[in-house]
Amino acid sequence: MPDKCCAPGCRSNYKNSGAYVSVFKFPKDPERQQLWLKKIPREDLTVTKHTMICVKHFEDRFVVTEDVFGDVRMKRERPRLTSDAFPSIFPNIPAYLSTAAPPQRTDPAARCQRQEQRAEQAFADWMAADRIEEFSAIVDNFEQRLSDQLVTGWQWKVTDKYLCFYTVDLDEKPSIASCIKVHSNLQVIVYIDGIQEHRSRLLWILGTDSILSKWSQLENLLSHYKMSRKAVRDDLTLEETIKLVCAMLTDKLDNADCNVEGCDDDDNDDNSINIGTVKFCVEQLKLSCGSPYGRRYSNDMLRFAFTLFVYSSSCYRILINSKTVFYHRLEIYRSSLQC
Repeated sequence: MPDKCCAPGCRSNYKNSGAYVSVFKFPKDPERQQLWLKKIPREDLTVTKHTMICVKHFEDRFVVTEDVFGDVRMKRERPRLTSDAFPSIFPNIPAYLSTAAPPQRTDPAARCQRQEQRAEQAFADWMAADRIEEFSAIVDNFEQRLSDQLVTGWQWKVTDKYLCFYTVDLDEKPSIASCIKVHSNLQVIVYIDGIQEHRSRLLWILGTDSILSKWSQLENLLSHYKMSRKAVRDDLTLEETIKLVCAMLTDKLDNADCNVEGCDDDDNDDNSINIGTVKFCVEQLKLSCGSPYGRRYSNDMLRFAFTLFVYSSSCYRILINSKTVFYHRLEIYRSSLQC
């Protein structure tokens, strides 16, 4: 005959009570047994080896229905109780006679692990929401995604080929002060006073390819270039300015379609540019910003310095000592020539 539940008002496993309900014996440990007796609101209860209480009076966290073996879970034929379990649910008697179990205390290490997992999940969710997959996502959602405070002062124009944010300066001569242009391929170009910002100025936000891939990048661009033109320009040190100018000139030299013959020194065209002179100046500017012990000279510079040294070592030495022009020191070559 099924064991009957001893809890007051409970009819589990009594005759005509329906399906069988799992029951548990009282713990043998005297302290645990006294705790159970204290929790069960029944004064005349005497515990014997046949005294049982059903699963309905235990919170789910106290009832084990599965055994875990590594990654394998197996359902138990009969549930068992955890070592700290005690009855606390008595639905068939007045509610004040039921005492809710206090929240289960977790191990500090496990609690920290759960907090880290929640933080990692929150960060992963934020990164997923921050990602921009295609140009249409910006066009359709930028007004909802960007805060009013961030876009205040900006105007915009949307076409199939680009999205352009710009600010207008009306103080003196009306002009477009700042312009952030996002093309349909998500490439970003920034203009200040109509002059394109070099891509090295955008590395801190967009990386080397100047591609907009996150909403946070667009927010940073709008926030940064919302400053006055003077503030945007004045945030550069002298060294940073020189490096920026060198980068811009290097790009222009690399992309120039200038014919070498058309740029010859003997060319009488006033509009021609001596590419060799420009390269020489760019290299000198780069050398001026570097450590004397870390300078690297181009082959053209080494050939020029050696030629000057051979023709006039005195002139070469004067230029070296003046520190107005940076050349490789060629004393070692002079020693070899004297030999």
